[in-house]
Amino acid sequence: MKMDLLKSQKIKFGFLALAVLSSNVVHAQSVEEFYKSFKTSNYQQALSTLEAIQFTEDKISTKYYLEGLTQARLQEFDKAILALEKAAQLKNDAPDLYYELGQAYYASNDIKKARMAFSQSAKLNFNRANSLYYVGHISQTLEEYKEAKKAYMAIIKNRKSDEKVLQIARFQLAETLLSMARETKAVEKITDRYVIPLLRQAYDTDRTTVVASEIQLRIQELLNEFKLDPNTMANGRKINPDRYVLTLAQKIKFDTNVTLANDQSTVTQSKKESYIFETEGYGKRDFVFKKRIIISPDLRVVYTQYSDSKNATVYQNNSYLFTYALRNRFEHTLWQKPASFLFDIERNYTARDKSQEKKRTKYATSQSFMFGEKFRFFSAGETTIKYKFKDYAAYLETLNNKTTSLSLDQTIFTKNQHLMIVLFSADFIDNYNATNNSTDSYLFRLDYLIPEFMPQYTLGFALSSTFLDTKEQTDTRGMEKTLAASVDITRDISKNLKVNFNYELTQNTSKSETYEYKKSIFLTEIKYQF
Repeated sequence: MKMDLLKSQKIKFGFLALAVLSSNVVHAQSVEEFYKSFKTSNYQQALSTLEAIQFTEDKISTKYYLEGLTQARLQEFDKAILALEKAAQLKNDAPDLYYELGQAYYASNDIKKARMAFSQSAKLNFNRANSLYYVGHISQTLEEYKEAKKAYMAIIKNRKSDEKVLQIARFQLAETLLSMARETKAVEKITDRYVIPLLRQAYDTDRTTVVASEIQLRIQELLNEFKLDPNTMANGRKINPDRYVLTLAQKIKFDTNVTLANDQSTVTQSKKESYIFETEGYGKRDFVFKKRIIISPDLRVVYTQYSDSKNATVYQNNSYLFTYALRNRFEHTLWQKPASFLFDIERNYTARDKSQEKKRTKYATSQSFMFGEKFRFFSAGETTIKYKFKDYAAYLETLNNKTTSLSLDQTIFTKNQHLMIVLFSADFIDNYNATNNSTDSYLFRLDYLIPEFMPQYTLGFALSSTFLDTKEQTDTRGMEKTLAASVDITRDISKNLKVNFNYELTQNTSKSETYEYKKSIFLTEIKYQF
């Protein structure tokens, strides 16, 4: 925190030289030679020149003062202290005398005397901010925190203080308050209410400095130490700092073989191709309580329109979907590692052109409850187990069903920071009003993601296999198998805007030709997050 005093010294020496010249003209040339040597950092020559000058008794304090400055520049601090002390005893009136004496004491590790000298320098209003800073810093070193606080506060209250000094003073005042707080039982409360806000104020003083980077790291250290980080739960799990999520996405698909689905596992083909325009809006808000509970209401709206308006078997899939949910998490630990208990309530409303009249009307509603646990059993990634119950009510009673689902997924981070997701799920559909349509399905899926495979690009691959037990229809349909493979490329256009390209190939095999099909889907998606 030493200030560059070269400019002020130049001015000061000019006045000193004039003062000596006016009182002792005989030595004018020697004074000029001393000043020239000092100015060019030729300190040994400056000392020799100074020794040759005969100062009058009323100016002898100036000789000791100049000698002290020169010895200090030679880092001969013991000699500098002796000379500067003599100058002080003789009441030399150089404005920076006590500041220079404080520097010499400080360099000699005599910090108590250094503090006294800097205090005197501050009283004389020379380089006041820096003088006070040294008083504060030394008081911190001596663990005399009240004195340190007083010095730093004086800097902050002084409107003339330089911003760089202000920033460091705020930084060190925060550290001083923290040291004082550690001696009390309210250290966490004081850190939260006073220390961290003061550190943030210091950071905001000038975010471009090296000190600002240190302050930012210090803030994070204290947030972690006292578990005050609002984005770190009590079990240590990090959460998204954005409590609000609002996205708008537009998908354009080309489906080579539009399939007719009724929200069950049973799917038939139309043998028609079509473009599909899908607009989706999504919003979510996270409410965090006691760093243990996260309650997240969300709403999703999807509007789907098929370009083929001539074939009823295609445009009957025109629809819109409302999904509103309350997703809840309880953060805890399992095997001394972060874990989350999951509990979701979800409701869906689907409208579809079921009557092929080019008009969307109520098709079905559903309500589901999900319980799950996310934990880390393997060091490579997290495991999630879910149990879900869904009650589905359609416009036809024969389509009503109850589904029980179990799923298990495992994330795996590779050494090169690629992400692999392994998923197994089982859905048991009880079509209680038409039991011949009840099915059990088993899905195996593998996703592999390569972030930044090119700058701002993410590459993904997926393979899945689904086995459908048709139960009462086994004689005619058998065990149906669906194989699917896809490749996905995502490009980050900006922080908020993404573009996604996807290709998926699907093939379903069945004993019955009615349920056997093959299709390709080409997708382009533009997604904006507000």
